[in-house]
Amino acid sequence: MTDLAVDRQTRLSWLLVGALGVLCAVLGFVQYRWIEEVSQAHRERMRNEINGRLQRLRLDFQETVRSVEALQARPSREASDAREESEAGYVERWRLWREREPHAAMVKRIGVVFPTGESVQLRLMETAASQFQDAEWPPQWTGARERFEARIHREGPPPVAGVESALIEFPRFGGRPPSGGRFAPPQGRGRAGEPPRLAEVEWLVVELDLPYLSSRLIPALIRKHFSDDGSSLYQSVVVSRRDPKQVLFSTAAGGEQALLESASGSVTLFDEFRSPGIRPMPGPGDPGPGGRKAGSPPGPPSPGGTGRWLLHVRDEAGSVDTLVARGRWRNYAVSGALFALLLATAWVLIRFTRKAQQLAELQMNFVAGVSHELRTPLAVIGTAAYNLRGKLAGNPAQVSKYGALIESESRKLSAMVEQILQFAELRSGKGMRRSEPVLVEEIIEQGLQANKDLQTGTFEVEKRIEPRLPVVLGDPVALRHALQNLLSNAVKYGTEGSNWIGLDASCAETDAGVFVEIRVADHGPGIPAEDQAHIFEPFYRGQYALRDQIHGTGLGLDLVKRIVEAHGGTIRVESAPMQGAAFVMRIPAAPAEYQDEFAHTTG
Repeated sequence: MTDLAVDRQTRLSWLLVGALGVLCAVLGFVQYRWIEEVSQAHRERMRNEINGRLQRLRLDFQETVRSVEALQARPSREASDAREESEAGYVERWRLWREREPHAAMVKRIGVVFPTGESVQLRLMETAASQFQDAEWPPQWTGARERFEARIHREGPPPVAGVESALIEFPRFGGRPPSGGRFAPPQGRGRAGEPPRLAEVEWLVVELDLPYLSSRLIPALIRKHFSDDGSSLYQSVVVSRRDPKQVLFSTAAGGEQALLESASGSVTLFDEFRSPGIRPMPGPGDPGPGGRKAGSPPGPPSPGGTGRWLLHVRDEAGSVDTLVARGRWRNYAVSGALFALLLATAWVLIRFTRKAQQLAELQMNFVAGVSHELRTPLAVIGTAAYNLRGKLAGNPAQVSKYGALIESESRKLSAMVEQILQFAELRSGKGMRRSEPVLVEEIIEQGLQANKDLQTGTFEVEKRIEPRLPVVLGDPVALRHALQNLLSNAVKYGTEGSNWIGLDASCAETDAGVFVEIRVADHGPGIPAEDQAHIFEPFYRGQYALRDQIHGTGLGLDLVKRIVEAHGGTIRVESAPMQGAAFVMRIPAAPAEYQDEFAHTTG
C-alpha cells in the first residue's frame, strides 16, 4: 500500500469522524428541544393530575360538610309557637340526618342564636337529650357573638371568625321574638323584593368537631384521592388561610414550612356558605335544594376561593419542578451517554480499521522480507549443490567449503522456520512446552554457545553473572531462545562502530518478590524514541533496519516479549541516540521449596 493511498484513507476516516460529529451535534440539538418539550408536557400533566385530584377532594369535603344544610327547619307561619316549632324542627332533622349521614360525628354542637334587644341569646341543643336549653356563650364562640351583635346593629363588616371553632351559620327569616323579648329598633322598612331586616333574623349555628375533621375526614379523603394502591406517595398539610402558621393537619412530620414553600398543588377547603335563606331537609320524595331529590348528593361548592383552610400537597420525592428537572437531567444523561457511545464506537471502529491497515501493511512487509530471506539462502544452497553435482569443485578443500556453505545456509533457514513456528505457537498459547527449575547460568552459557557469530572471536563479550543466582521456573528451551534473539539483535544492530556486547545477570528484590534480571547491552547507535514504543510489536522493523537493509522478519523481539510474559516476567528497553541499547529481562524466581530442592540436587 502506497503512502498516497494511506493518506487518502486517513483523510477519509477523519472526514467520516467529522461528519459523524456534525450529525451528533444536530441530533443533540433536536434531542435537547424534544426533552424540553417532553419535560414541559410532563410538568403540565403532573400539575393537572394533582389539581384534578385536589378539586375532587375539595368537592367531596365540601359536599360532606354541606350535608349539615339539611338541619335547617322551615319557617313557622304562626307567631305563637315560632320558637317551639323551629327548635322541634331542628331536633327532628338532627335525628333524621344523624341516622343517614356516615360522618355525623363531625358535628360537635348545634345552637340557635336570636336577637334579644340590643344583644343576642344562645340556646344549645344537647345532642344526647335532643332538646335546646339556654346556655352561656362558649369561649370559642366569642368571635361569633361579636359578629352576630354587629349584624343586628348594622355596624359594618363583621369580624373574621377564628379557625379555632369551625362554625357554620344559617340565617332563618320571618320568625318572631320569644315572650318578653323585643326586636332592635327598625332601621327602615324594606321595599318589595328587598331582603328582610337583619334584626328580624335568627341563626342556626353548627359547630364542626375539628379533631374529627383532622383525624378522620381529611385523612380519609386524602387516601381516597391520592392513594392508588393503599399507600400515599404524597405529603399533605392543612393550614388556616388567615394564619398559615396554624396547622390543622399534617403528614410532613415537622417539615410543614418546606412543604408550604414547595407544594405541588393547593386548594381551599371549608368554603363559606352563601345560602340566602332556609334550605330545609326534604322529606322522602320531595325535591331538595336546587331541585335535587332527597338523599341525592349536594351540588358543587360555589367557586371563588372563599375557603377558610388551605390544603397543600407535594410528592414525597419533591415538588413538581424538582421531579421534572430530575427526569430532564436523567434524559440528558441517557442521551449524552448514547451520543458518547456512538462517537466512541465510531472512534474505536476507525482505530481498529487503522490498526488493521497497519497490520496488513506489516504483514505484507513481513512476507516480502521473509521471501527475500528465503531466496538468498536457497540461491546459495542451489549454487553450491550445482557446483558439487557438476564436479566443478574437484579438490577436497573446495568440496568442504561448499559443504560448510550449505550447512550454514541450511542453519539460517532452519532458524528462520523455527522462529516463524514459535511465533505461531506463542500466538496460539502453546509457547510453554514444560515448566521445570532452571539455572540461569546454564541458559546464558547455552545461549552464547548457540550463537555462531560470537564464537568467531570477532566480538568482545563482557559477561558478569552474580554468584548463586536464584533458580527460575520455566521452559529452558524457550528461555534460551529468547536470550539468543537478544544476542542476535545485539550482533546485527548494536555492533556498528563497536564490537562490545555486555551480558549481565543479577538478583533483584522488589515489593512484588524476587526476580532474576538478564541484561543484554551494546554500544551501537541506539534505538530512536519513536521506535521504542513499537519494537515489541510483531512484524515491526525499526528505522535503522530499513535504512541499512538488515535482514530480518520483525518477529524476534515480539517472541522475546511473549516468552518472558509467559513466565510471569517483564522486558524493557533502555536506549538513547548514539549511546547504545540495553534489553532487560526480569523473570520471577522459583518458590522457596524449589530453591532448596534444586540446591540439594545440584549440591
